[in-house]
Amino acid sequence: MVGDIRLERVGVVVTANFYNPSIHNNDFLVNNNIVPNEWDVVETVSTPAVSVIKYRNGIQWVVDQRRLDISKDYDMPFQDQIDNEMHRLVASYVKVLPHVPYKDVGFNCRVSIANDDPLQWMTAKFLKIKSHSKDISLVPRFMIKIDDSILNLSFNNRIAQPGGKMTKSVIIDCNHHFSGPFSFNDLQNILSGWENTKKIIATRLAEVLR
Repeated sequence: MVGDIRLERVGVVVTANFYNPSIHNNDFLVNNNIVPNEWDVVETVSTPAVSVIKYRNGIQWVVDQRRLDISKDYDMPFQDQIDNEMHRLVASYVKVLPHVPYKDVGFNCRVSIANDDPLQWMTAKFLKIKSHSKDISLVPRFMIKIDDSILNLSFNNRIAQPGGKMTKSVIIDCNHHFSGPFSFNDLQNILSGWENTKKIIATRLAEVLR
């Protein structure tokens, strides 16, 4: 089952007491050497409440007054090497704004498993009672303590699009959550830990799905 998992999205979220979305635009990112000048912007939204920047390479930045969210969509087997591009970008961003009161960090990835009847599969897999009615469906969420962090694995049934084909799928949103507030050095250490998070997610998914 783990061999059939496809990676759909990778992202990083950093919350704070206050962000200023009005300063967040492509010029700000380029002038502070956070993104290369040659990146092509395909969409941008800038208001006092929220800023959105989408690049042709698939990377998307969203900043509101409490949350920085950078993500990129994928369509590849989960076992393939997942780069740390988003994590490096966020680390560069917070270096430019070290005095923002940062709070929580989430390393996120979304994976999918093609299945003709996702609800039935999840119910049969995880509902451990001797007899269960066809009227009962289970959509599980696991919260796993990992040292001083929490790994959330949230299951759902939705349509995925591997190779551009609409496919019924079990969707699993994986969130490795670190609760702050943090010192700036602590935040940098956490943002450098994506390789460890990848191993944790792969190991725990294998345990849950076997």
